[in-house]
Amino acid sequence: MIDIKKILCPIDFSEPSLVALSTARGLAARFGAELHLMHCVEPIPVPAGPTTQIGMPAETLDVTSYQKHMLQRAREDLEKLSSEHSTDDTPVRIHLAEGKPQNEIVACAGDIGADLMVISSHGTSGLRRFIFGSVADKIVRTSPCPVLTMTPEATD
Repeated sequence: MIDIKKILCPIDFSEPSLVALSTARGLAARFGAELHLMHCVEPIPVPAGPTTQIGMPAETLDVTSYQKHMLQRAREDLEKLSSEHSTDDTPVRIHLAEGKPQNEIVACAGDIGADLMVISSHGTSGLRRFIFGSVADKIVRTSPCPVLTMTPEATD
């Protein structure tokens, strides 16, 4: 039997990810495990050339400040979720990363030694999934630990 001491729950603050968080919290309480919440902020692509893609002069778009704002907001939101879900029996830790979510989530699972990951899938299908793939699919294929995937149907 698997010994579950650390559960990682990646959060993108969508409704499905919050339902996955509820499941992860219940599992953490049942197994006496630490709950680790993780969010990844993707870097904003910086346009090459003198104008942005929307035709604005590049100097009017302060990408660095906006990225810092996004990271700060994500940290505040993670801290709020942590305080809402932490108990004496279920400590909650937060992790914030910047990069490609599938890469950063898998790296975080390895870094903390996660025994289980609980993640939501947004249920993309068809051409969009074929072209872009699914972050959840990529995580399942490369995760160093078992992954419980919550589908949108399971969150209804």
